[in-house]
Amino acid sequence: MALYRIQEHTNKVAPKLVVRRQQMSQLNSQIQGACFDLDNAIKTVDQMKTAQSSLERIKKILNGENCEF
Repeated sequence: MALYRIQEHTNKVAPKLVVRRQQMSQLNSQIQGACFDLDNAIKTVDQMKTAQSSLERIKKILNGENCEF
């Protein structure tokens, strides 16, 4: 009788666990995508910081000011 109850419980819970696992997999994919986007945004901001001096020199050249080379 006990083994029957265990089997009954397993058959009842297993489909819910499968659905939950699929949901967790989808959420994991979304989180990984968000992390990828965030890493790219951070790299872009860092590159913009390093490009600032070059952009200022270009601005001076376009404005006809003396530039330091």
